[in-house]
Amino acid sequence: MDREIDFNSREADYELTSQGMSEYNRYRDDDKLYVKFSYHPLQNEAKSLEEGRPIFEDKEFITIMIPGDKDNVIMREARPHDKQRFRRHYEAFKARNAQIMVGTPLDKWAYLTAGQVEELKFFNIFTVEQLVDLADVHAQKFMNINNLKRQAKAYLEAAKSEAPIAQLQAQLDERDARIASLEEALKDQMARIQALEDDDG
Repeated sequence: MDREIDFNSREADYELTSQGMSEYNRYRDDDKLYVKFSYHPLQNEAKSLEEGRPIFEDKEFITIMIPGDKDNVIMREARPHDKQRFRRHYEAFKARNAQIMVGTPLDKWAYLTAGQVEELKFFNIFTVEQLVDLADVHAQKFMNINNLKRQAKAYLEAAKSEAPIAQLQAQLDERDARIASLEEALKDQMARIQALEDDDG
């Protein structure tokens, strides 16, 4: 991705642009905007914890730019309003991109080199799960692919077996954070009570 995703900083500009138009014709200049829908992987924290490895899901994003104004760019997760407002762009995007990726991206698996990741992506293999499920008829295109498939399968199985430990650790961390927060609140309360007692004295 060439441009860093900015979830919030340009939202105000976007909303002001919309508000600056009258309710009757506020979208009449939409055809002058550069609008692009795309998929970007976001980590699913709950599934990652459950599986013991990073799980990413493709989410629909929208990019909106005013031609000639490189400083006014919105890029964020698409909302239902965006899909309705820019229906033509969205339908074209969906027609081109029917498959949504869910799983562990190849570049999140340390076993592969950058070159192997790129080679597999060239053949539309983007996740460790897809590598494991690669049919033998397609596997013949790659050198050492059977070893990679075995290693990928072992990685998934090991991550799955370690997931309960990771879940327990996450629960313990959450408990510790709650206790620390309560202790801090109690300490603050005690300090206020002491201050009141000192004032009364």
